[in-house]
Amino acid sequence: MIKKGVFILAILGLSASSLLAHPPKNNEMTFNRGTLTLSVKALHAVSDPAKHYVKSIRVLVNGQTIAAKTFDRQLDPGFQEGEFKFDPAAVSLPQGAELTVISECSVYGKKKTTISLDS
Repeated sequence: MIKKGVFILAILGLSASSLLAHPPKNNEMTFNRGTLTLSVKALHAVSDPAKHYVKSIRVLVNGQTIAAKTFDRQLDPGFQEGEFKFDPAAVSLPQGAELTVISECSVYGKKKTTISLDS
């Protein structure tokens, strides 16, 4: 009976932490075609950025991963930033390509945002 009680408490504890966890709200992206630089701001408001943070930001072009950054904490309690500079000899970023960013929370959830490189 005690084991059952401990198990139930553990499940309730996990459920409570899951309720507090949330994926990033949005990925703000700015692409500079002249410098081939993508700036990302993953909006993710947290109370303790050392324990609950954006753990990774991945960049995909037309569905293929071309860059990624991982983090062990969030430097700002409201967001995580990442900057990606692409080598034109290594990465093709043609007009009309779809650029996707996926930011992932360390506790729960992901946010995927896609833009078209039209200009």
